[in-house]
Amino acid sequence: MTNSNIDEMSLMFEAARSLIAGAKIVVASDGIEEEGHMRHPTLPVVVCSALAIEIQLKLLLKLCLLARPSGDGHDLISLFEKLPPTLRAEILASESAALNLPTDEIRMKLKANAHVFKTWRYPYEKEMLQTEPAFLVDFAIVLI
Repeated sequence: MTNSNIDEMSLMFEAARSLIAGAKIVVASDGIEEEGHMRHPTLPVVVCSALAIEIQLKLLLKLCLLARPSGDGHDLISLFEKLPPTLRAEILASESAALNLPTDEIRMKLKANAHVFKTWRYPYEKEMLQTEPAFLVDFAIVLI
């Protein structure tokens, strides 16, 4: 590894850590008051969490000296599946222990949320949006 790789990996880690920290701040807040109503901003939590997961998976691929999968680079399940089987198993075991969910369910939820960053960053272009913000936040935190 060259120094530029170490610097890039450090920046990737810090970007992912900062994104999930921002999402946690929003989650922990009391919301935003608008016209006498409290609003809880789901959009930044979802986008920040999904991007944090994406960056962390790309960082793991880089650490494993593996190329990113072909495609647009935002597909979480494609990035995850490109990791070595032993690392995938370790991640699933850690996520399972932390989230108290079976590994099959975690994989299913990751697959269901594979394109969340792409769909949620421009929500006005979609007729309907679906995701599980709590899963995304928790998955990203465990990866950190």
